Amino acid sequence: MVKKDVPVLIGRGHEWSMDDHGFTLVDDPMADIDLYNERTILKEYYPACCELVKKASGASRVYAFDHYMRAQEPTAKHKRAGRGINVCPPFFSVHSDYSAASATRQVRTLSRPPHMWDTPKPLLGFESFITPEEADSFLAGRFMIVNVWRNIKPEPVQRQPFAVCKGCTMPLDDIITFRATDGRKVNEYYFAGHSDSQEWVYFPDLRREEALLFKTWDSAGEAFASPGRDATVPTTCTFHTAFEILQISQLAQRCVRAST
Repeated sequence: MVKKDVPVLIGRGHEWSMDDHGFTLVDDPMADIDLYNERTILKEYYPACCELVKKASGASRVYAFDHYMRAQEPTAKHKRAGRGINVCPPFFSVHSDYSAASATRQVRTLSRPPHMWDTPKPLLGFESFITPEEADSFLAGRFMIVNVWRNIKPEPVQRQPFAVCKGCTMPLDDIITFRATDGRKVNEYYFAGHSDSQEWVYFPDLRREEALLFKTWDSAGEAFASPGRDATVPTTCTFHTAFEILQISQLAQRCVRAST
């Protein structure tokens, strides 16, 4: 593991699109949802996220299937939430959550009932979201996996913010496939080495009323699209990481320390 200091541009005041860059920041004032309660997250926040992603992406169908919480210093609230929610510290390593293989596997997972998923969610019901035939159809067409990243505290994020890499600036030669096994469960991710061609962006003082949407997989991304696909977009997935702010320059740039 090697630490690098990398310039990170402030993303506010610019236009970003998931097709071209892999991410976008949207205003999204939330209803009064208890985000420390597993039931309200699954029953209220999941549907709200589906509508948000549908509006931002133009997708005809959207399904929410997983979530986790990151906390620098877990409080009693986090610990209570941890009974049903995966509460983790910030992750300081450049990565993308899915590979070509695991993204396909995730679509297949939606054709199984939620209580039979690798991370079971019986509160979502006992009927599969899609049929195996619909899974085949999605995989033959275009599908995306999108993260909805939100600050859930009343105060804006000040420490250890979140950075995203412009998708088309991540060279294929920098991507490292990583496979982790847990019993019969196999997860596959992408990590990234460092190169000067990468361009990083972050949104300072991220508020609860905003949401950062970023793709962790797009089957129409040109780097991994299947041969013969008629239409592609520049970005397949968005590499991301938490980081430590080191200094502010006169060009309104900040420095990131991330592990690669």
